Amino acid sequence: MNNHQSLYYFTPEIILFVNVILAFVLSDVKSRNIRMFQNILLGFSIGAAIFVNLIFRAGRPYGLFNNFFAIGPFSVMLSIFLLVLFFIFDLKQNLSSDYSTDLRLQTLIMLVASTILLKVNSLMSLIFCVGLVYNNMLTTRFTDKTENSNKGSTYSLIKIQLLSFGFLCIGLTILFGQTGSLFMHSVVHNSGMAADLSLSFSVAAFFLIIGFGIFGFLLPFETLYNRPSRPFKASYYNSSYFLPLLAFWGLSIRLFARYLPINAVNGSISVNSMVILGLSICLILAANLYWPVRNNQNNIFVIALIIHFGLSISGIAINNPDTQAASVYLLMTTILILSGLAFLNQDNSYTRVNKLARIFFLLALIGFPGSSGFIGRFMLLRSFFSAGAPVWSVILLILGLLPIIYYLTLEILRVYEYGCDTTFARTDIIPVFLAAVVFFLGIYWAPLFKLITNSIVFFQ
Repeated sequence: MNNHQSLYYFTPEIILFVNVILAFVLSDVKSRNIRMFQNILLGFSIGAAIFVNLIFRAGRPYGLFNNFFAIGPFSVMLSIFLLVLFFIFDLKQNLSSDYSTDLRLQTLIMLVASTILLKVNSLMSLIFCVGLVYNNMLTTRFTDKTENSNKGSTYSLIKIQLLSFGFLCIGLTILFGQTGSLFMHSVVHNSGMAADLSLSFSVAAFFLIIGFGIFGFLLPFETLYNRPSRPFKASYYNSSYFLPLLAFWGLSIRLFARYLPINAVNGSISVNSMVILGLSICLILAANLYWPVRNNQNNIFVIALIIHFGLSISGIAINNPDTQAASVYLLMTTILILSGLAFLNQDNSYTRVNKLARIFFLLALIGFPGSSGFIGRFMLLRSFFSAGAPVWSVILLILGLLPIIYYLTLEILRVYEYGCDTTFARTDIIPVFLAAVVFFLGIYWAPLFKLITNSIVFFQ
């Protein structure tokens, strides 16, 4: 299939790019009518992009520009989730009083960069998209007035980006060097090669997890370490943060799923899988060492994000459709829960609806039975046993969850005792909607889990 034919399958990205150009041209226009026109056009564009993605959901992969970018069921599914998440956050911006057209432009660019990152199929296109995401995050830091950026925090972010980019390049160089190709479709597991190169894969996996984990744990750890001088801002929990987080994580699944051996032999897992599993356990244990800084709710949410990110990485380690599907489900629902808490934390007032939504999200984050958080953890731990993971690794994962459950329980008691008024703020609409989605995914989890499984089986 040539580029002209395959370009048809990249219609969603073209639609979004048109909105980026329009937002750039009209960024200085202050007219209320123009703003309303942009809102209507963007709403229709997001809906059209989701509709087109749904049409191509079950199709085979299509390449563009000599397979520099490729579309498949898994990338389409995550792209739809990114579009919905962006729409929710953009609605929040329109309802708030500190609406900024420049901030919308940057989040639109981040959305396009993240959706394209999910579809990269070569080393060169990956480096290009990573650079675009990093540059846009720095720009967003200056654009977002709620971030209160200073030189120290900006330099710290630049150093983290350079460090993670260097680690990412080292890991990719090792992986792609073993296959002798710059394209991801050539990164296919070779059982004979894995036995001789287990040490080199361990080094590559270490660098890749750090490189892909800039949004998952490097930035959260940085905010914990620099808490007195640069406290964590709830504005981290916005579309410019969560979109690239999910995009990097989805790309890591694509890469490791092609390289790791399929776990289907006598219920045992490979040495390469044990390396990734061990790294994820270390990540969870390291997050729990920050229990002394749990004196505010934002730090608790940062630790919860790192722990759940580590759980998701452990699902990648065992190259089994059930474990990978459970890790995808867990991370998607966790992002929805933390998004709802982010909206609520930006408001200092506690309304009755606000208070109930906080308690619901905290219970879901704990993993209360019947919630999506419970379903994700239960499915992930059950799949570990069925895939033949060592019992000691499962025990360590469970122990790693106990401290955050204790901290979140104390937070629930604090919210319960907090006084509230009976008013209803219009910004409470979004957390209520997210709470309904999280509740629905906890009760009717089977359709989404089946969709995720079918998308991941495609890799095999």
